[in-house]
Amino acid sequence: MSGKAIYLIVLSIVTVAVIVFCTTGKFAGLRIGGLGSTVKDTVTFNDDIKDVDIDLDAADLKIEYGDSFTVDYAYPEKIVPTIKVEDGTLKIHKQNGVNIATNGWGNKDFKVTVTVPNTVELEDLRIDVDAGNLDIDD
Repeated sequence: MSGKAIYLIVLSIVTVAVIVFCTTGKFAGLRIGGLGSTVKDTVTFNDDIKDVDIDLDAADLKIEYGDSFTVDYAYPEKIVPTIKVEDGTLKIHKQNGVNIATNGWGNKDFKVTVTVPNTVELEDLRIDVDAGNLDIDD
């Protein structure tokens, strides 16, 4: 086998490996350097909230009743969702441009618990979660 043939074989193998890695990373939502450590936090709201709008790629989401409006989350630090109140709507949204998938690349926590006060009757609840579990207490 000539040197040129070996060179072309090695170049082909490397090219295919790079294409497979990049394609898998894109579709699985992987980021170079990983997603970081898990951040756990609780956000409490005193606003007059009538609607809840949730848009996440992956989350084990729980909606429950309690004493105050809170959002508890455990999420990888590089993709913590934005959590804010806007015009009476609690919005919990994925970061723009971030698509992730839970897979065997690190088993990260993707957990969000929304606690609604017992005295509040929501007018609208919109949930869009692409992967995960949904638990709504009644």
